[in-house]
Amino acid sequence: MGSLDLAGQPDKVAAHIINRLAGSRQLERGEDPLELFLTTLVIDKVPDEDREEIREIIKRSRNLPAEPQAQPPPAPGDFDPRIEDVKKAIRTNLNKIKNCNVLDENENEVWILDLVSTELGCDAAQPGKDLSEQIPDFLIAECTQKDLESAQKVLMSLVLVFNRLLDQRKEEQAQRVAEIVNLMLPLCLPQHILSEAWRQLQDHQAVVIQNVVAKKAGAELVVAGLYRKPAKFVKRSTELTGEQLVPFEKVPIGHPERNVDPALRDLFRATFCPTETRATVEQMKADLRGHYRAKGLGEKRPCYCAVELAANQEDGKNQLALLSELGRIFLFEKGEPGLLFIALAPDSKTREFESFVITCLNTRFES
Repeated sequence: MGSLDLAGQPDKVAAHIINRLAGSRQLERGEDPLELFLTTLVIDKVPDEDREEIREIIKRSRNLPAEPQAQPPPAPGDFDPRIEDVKKAIRTNLNKIKNCNVLDENENEVWILDLVSTELGCDAAQPGKDLSEQIPDFLIAECTQKDLESAQKVLMSLVLVFNRLLDQRKEEQAQRVAEIVNLMLPLCLPQHILSEAWRQLQDHQAVVIQNVVAKKAGAELVVAGLYRKPAKFVKRSTELTGEQLVPFEKVPIGHPERNVDPALRDLFRATFCPTETRATVEQMKADLRGHYRAKGLGEKRPCYCAVELAANQEDGKNQLALLSELGRIFLFEKGEPGLLFIALAPDSKTREFESFVITCLNTRFES
């Protein structure tokens, strides 16, 4: 409020304060120390008309709503897998095969959905529902149980149906069943695993997700789940991996700034599989960005690497910093990642389920 002679005439003090407050609205914003000063030191020493003006300003200040305080952004909650969308997709696949016949284990001709229902153990008809509605409800209920045994049973049952259809040369129908398995796999991960991965992804568009799964197969389930897409596996040599996996696994140890260019060259080799390249660093960045962008737009989910981090804390910290630096090279508009890194956690509680998925799907791929 500038300099003010508090030892001067009270009416002059009051007039000066009122004029300044009327212009700045400080008192009307509820500045209690100023109100206290006016009511205890000034109001009894000024003429009646000045007292009324001071009281009027104080009264108005008490009726004004408090200015809203800036709130921190809400923390991301649990991930929403959009279960109803998955049900709809399963139902669509079932509707495309429901009018087809197949031989059951006793060589009797039955409708395919009857076979599926019997294998799953959900063949008790529900009033008002046909099997193309009943089966999706049953599958989702079983796959979202807290214990994974129910999910394991229904997944293997569907794989057995898939194999039976292939044995009878019903390739198109078998692929529909395989698509249902792919839709369900991400849902079988415990909800807290996807929620934790999602929270990490929301953290300033982080490109490294840690401590959620143990194997490459689990990385495929996480990325597919986060982007609400079916899991897609391929058999590479003797290993089952996701279609979008880039086989860059060994992250250099040491100072991150010194390792960016060598790691980028390793990533280039892992993506395009050349034995040697004469491309410059900027050329490699351009090639990789274009490739990852095309793959991401085509599949509506990014490519990813499943990497192993060093057990040593300092080395692991440097590796994470390097991966973050690499990931930033492939960020597109609105912070959309073109490449994710899933840092594997060998002791993850999902390891048993991931091992089951690998064996279960190998049964399918070997058919």
